[in-house]
Amino acid sequence: MLRQTIQLQSILASNVISDKFSFNPVSARRIYPRDFILSNHRKSFSMNPSSTPLLWQRWTQYLTYAMHGLILFIFFSATWWWRPRWAYAKWVPDFFRERLSYPSNTQEYLSVYYIRFTLVYLVAILACLWVLTMFKGLRELVLDGRIWWAAGLVLLSLYIRLSVGWADQKGIANSQAIQWMLVTIFALIVTCNGPQPRWVATALVGGTIFHAAIAITQSALQHEVNLGWLDQHWLKIGLDLVEYRRSPDASGVPVVQADGVRFLRAYGLTSHPNPLAGGLAVGIIAGLWMWLKPEMRRTAAWVTTIGVWGLLLTFSRSGIGSLAVGLIVTIGLFFINRNLKGDGWRGIVALAIMLALVVGVFYIGYRPLIESRAGDGEEGLPSVEDISIAAREILTEQAREIFRDHRWTGIGIGNFPWESQKLIDQDPRNLDMQGTNVHNIYHLILAELGIVGVAFTSWVFIFAVGLLWIQWREGKLSPEAACLWGAVGAWLAVGWYDYYHWVIFTHQIIFWGVMAAALTPSNRRSGDIEADETD
Repeated sequence: MLRQTIQLQSILASNVISDKFSFNPVSARRIYPRDFILSNHRKSFSMNPSSTPLLWQRWTQYLTYAMHGLILFIFFSATWWWRPRWAYAKWVPDFFRERLSYPSNTQEYLSVYYIRFTLVYLVAILACLWVLTMFKGLRELVLDGRIWWAAGLVLLSLYIRLSVGWADQKGIANSQAIQWMLVTIFALIVTCNGPQPRWVATALVGGTIFHAAIAITQSALQHEVNLGWLDQHWLKIGLDLVEYRRSPDASGVPVVQADGVRFLRAYGLTSHPNPLAGGLAVGIIAGLWMWLKPEMRRTAAWVTTIGVWGLLLTFSRSGIGSLAVGLIVTIGLFFINRNLKGDGWRGIVALAIMLALVVGVFYIGYRPLIESRAGDGEEGLPSVEDISIAAREILTEQAREIFRDHRWTGIGIGNFPWESQKLIDQDPRNLDMQGTNVHNIYHLILAELGIVGVAFTSWVFIFAVGLLWIQWREGKLSPEAACLWGAVGAWLAVGWYDYYHWVIFTHQIIFWGVMAAALTPSNRRSGDIEADETD
């Protein structure tokens, strides 16, 4: 029995050995175990369908991180009047550099005016990163309702480009049209592959704290902080931030005067206090979600105090009004979204108390200036406010007249100031004013783009409201997204009194970018690796 068992084991062993060291009659060579293992390994590596997608997902993940960082930095710094000095360098193409050497009121200069904004280059880099990801997120955009909003924005941008053809001042029209294309690209990238609304809101809050600190310092010094000197002699990183040299005694500067005192309004890193106020209002509203969380209310109190104090120092009526509208819209969205339960209501009450304290202290300290700004000053001369109100009424009359004469197509994007100047020169009242944009974006759209442009703009806003309703109905409206919608509502309200977020590139980026971020799915994550790495 033992002998039979040994014979059986020897037979099985010989069969195994013969299988491993068998002779291949086709290739006329032996196949050894090492060759067999390596062959199978090479085959599994070359034929494994998950290896290439895994590398591609890692690549898009890193690119997405870079895109999100750049997008957040743009939201943080977008309102800065930031112009690169190297736009005049010798390596810049002659087409741009030569035109920037012309006087600022010439068609040649105005046709390439947009390249003087640093944001242009940041958006260009962002677009290149998006291309390298093979337009990540675009497929999801096409498959859901956001495609209709995006289509409306693209069509509006294309129509603005067409309006250059019938504009009298083609230089500024061309510059404005290119700005709109860049804004549209940025908005599409944000909603397709941008960070979550919470991160966007946080970036806006950070920008507000930084900008409000500059505004508060300017008001205390009653002149500029001179950040250019700080950069050249201390930071030495070549920021080239533009901080206009201001003095309350100079003519033409934004001041409030009362009791013989001229007080310089805060303007930060912008060209005027009103755009600064709008940017601060957006950041304050974007941070309201922190009041809903007990552990973040101390931070929220600091953010609100610094932001609101900086906003009040601008003495901007449109900015303060937009903040009020944004607060109402955001709290209303909190209410219908059922975020105001228990601690939520306590946070809103604490916010109301904080706002009352800040506004009360400001009123006590600046009462004469506030009353003068409200039109109750007694300076013995026509107040700045009376002159401003009269000029706005004249510009509104001009907008209506232009619309009557160019009802369907308008006069072309960016051409209102020049048409306004023509009407002033022809006015028999001998008006002592210069042509500028009407301080109402709705009249401005009618005058420059006509009924067709109004239709495209209305398309964008109507679908934005529809998508907001869908977010709420499906339970996908996060508190941070509600704050972003509140910021959009604030700037739609300020559009009745100002125009900067329709004309100035820095604020166009904020307005349309915030709207796009509010549409971004709140559950999006940054480049998850879905492949199984154990294969």
